[in-house]
Amino acid sequence: MSEATYSRLQIGLHWLVAMMIVLLWLIEDEAVHVPLGLAMFAALAVRVLVRLVRGVPGPAEVTSPAMARVARWGHLALYALMFLAAGLGVVYWLDGGDAMEDAHELASNALMLVALGHAAAAIWHQAVLRDGTMARMRLRPR
Repeated sequence: MSEATYSRLQIGLHWLVAMMIVLLWLIEDEAVHVPLGLAMFAALAVRVLVRLVRGVPGPAEVTSPAMARVARWGHLALYALMFLAAGLGVVYWLDGGDAMEDAHELASNALMLVALGHAAAAIWHQAVLRDGTMARMRLRPR
């Protein structure tokens, strides 16, 4: 299913999960990191459910088929890395072990790199293409 715009709920969940991920990447204190990570995992699950039920807008009109494929794969990579980093974090928290910690950190760092690429692409759409892509995720009043 494809919608013309993102819902306020989708926009709110996008920014909530994004801010939680940045905080999680910066904060190592287990007393903060673990509950925040679990809350991010829950918010991510809600975000995916809303996405599956409501759908998402198609690519901007100026987007070429190649750019649309790159965007799709980029979004898939973001979701996969969000779930992977969170899942590995839960396993590390429950079971411990250096290997799990290393895997969680690697997935988290990969997530941040892909997220930076995502942000750079959004800025490029805004500044170069001027296609309104960023406006679709703007927090806006009622």
